[in-house]
Amino acid sequence: MSSKKLNWSRYVQKLKHYNTELDMIDDITNDIASDFQEYYEEYCKKRNIDLNELNHKHQERIGEAYGTNEPIDEDADPGAPDTENMTPEERELFNSFSKLFKKIALKLHPDRIDKNLPIEKQEEMVKTFQKANKAMNERKYFLLLDIAESLNLELPKNYSLQIKWMKKQIKDTEVEIAGKLRTYNYKFSEAETDEEKDVLIEQFMRQLFGIQLNND
Repeated sequence: MSSKKLNWSRYVQKLKHYNTELDMIDDITNDIASDFQEYYEEYCKKRNIDLNELNHKHQERIGEAYGTNEPIDEDADPGAPDTENMTPEERELFNSFSKLFKKIALKLHPDRIDKNLPIEKQEEMVKTFQKANKAMNERKYFLLLDIAESLNLELPKNYSLQIKWMKKQIKDTEVEIAGKLRTYNYKFSEAETDEEKDVLIEQFMRQLFGIQLNND
């Protein structure tokens, strides 16, 4: 094994770690969202705060905070990569992993699966193909590497280019993780007492509505 491949392997593992952490944080914030909302509504009820009136009065502020003021393009495909706006390096990387994806598709595409295999095995292969397809569309190439290795496929050897891309992905993921750790949902998941939760709700309402509660 060359030193370049060893360095590449280290970055692959690091990127996987950060993405696993990001997924876990997303799970935590999604799971706690309903609890936060319930506590928030109960907080307002106990203090005779008309939440409906506040929401109506501050519709524009709420829209900005939650992004509901942005127009939705129903025809847009969020998973389709914009190859025209890629840099030459991004396009080269995309092309190398497109070739890898095609090799994966030859093994796992539903149309190519041996129908004599057990149903459970066929379903597993279809799910893996769907995972690969999603990874390709979202340019999460490190997931394709895992799938390709499990199929004993040859991996792209442009290690320097992959390392450069992974360094940027790691940095971007670190920033995304830091942002999600600052969200009220995540902070609420860490609050252990009602007092801590109340302080969090008060901060949330001050930021969202610009109001200062008496017990802030």
